Amino acid sequence: MHPSVFSNDPSYLPDGGSRRSPAWIRRLEEKFQLELELAKGLRQEIAKHLPVYEFRPGFGTTGVATVYFDTFDRKFYRQAERSYDDNLKVRVKEYFYRAEDGRPLTSPDCWVETKERSRGQVLKRRFALAKSDLARCFAGEDVSPLVLRRGGAEALSAYRALQSLLDVSKIVPAAVVQYRRTVYQELEDELRITFDDAISVYPPVGNLYEDHESLLPEVLGTPIRRHDAVILEIKCPSRHYPAWLRDVLGSLAAQRFSKFTTSVRFLREELDGRSVASPAPSPSTSRENRDRPPAS
Repeated sequence: MHPSVFSNDPSYLPDGGSRRSPAWIRRLEEKFQLELELAKGLRQEIAKHLPVYEFRPGFGTTGVATVYFDTFDRKFYRQAERSYDDNLKVRVKEYFYRAEDGRPLTSPDCWVETKERSRGQVLKRRFALAKSDLARCFAGEDVSPLVLRRGGAEALSAYRALQSLLDVSKIVPAAVVQYRRTVYQELEDELRITFDDAISVYPPVGNLYEDHESLLPEVLGTPIRRHDAVILEIKCPSRHYPAWLRDVLGSLAAQRFSKFTTSVRFLREELDGRSVASPAPSPSTSRENRDRPPAS
């Protein structure tokens, strides 16, 4: 087994953190695709106003492996392609770190999430689950006692949201995305700014955690695509950003970028034998229009 920085206490959070992460999060999100040098400058400016949030002390960045799920006929993908501001994502996230000598530091748990977007607003429901119980969960078995014991009533409500989807149709892994995340925040339910880089896309992994302890890059192998841009995300209850953040962003325009649709599109093009070109950003939302909800 890989060494772990995670506590054996069953109430700990898979992504670290000294406070319990909420099971329900409702907020607005904006994304920006940045070149490396521009991202570096923005990080430096943002760090003057918000601290780097270390989910585990001593680790300024977190490795993230996200498995996106979909129906066999790609219902979620097709809806997300049609409407950026009206869609649903189902995903499983795991978090890991690297020791100074490069050894992976992993967790036995993951987060299971549903994420709904409607007119620019996002509602994310999530609950923690042992990786060893994940297959049972997605097979439709009742794991509510495990969820309730770990996360309480809010987590159980998040699990029920997933369960209602599983009652309608079977969903399976559609793509895996790996990246590094740096977080700037005081409190998660207020202003939260993240930078994602080293973004890599992989085909879905058979049996997930039944066959693998952790979906590390060395387990997944060679990605079908590496995304060179850095993704900046601003997550906030409203678009009334503090003046310092408006100044930092300057004339940057938010872009409609989705790791889910981009990764599935790469995989579809790979299977079709076509060359994979860099995705063109969807129509941008100008800074002047930031206080108005995007058109549906």
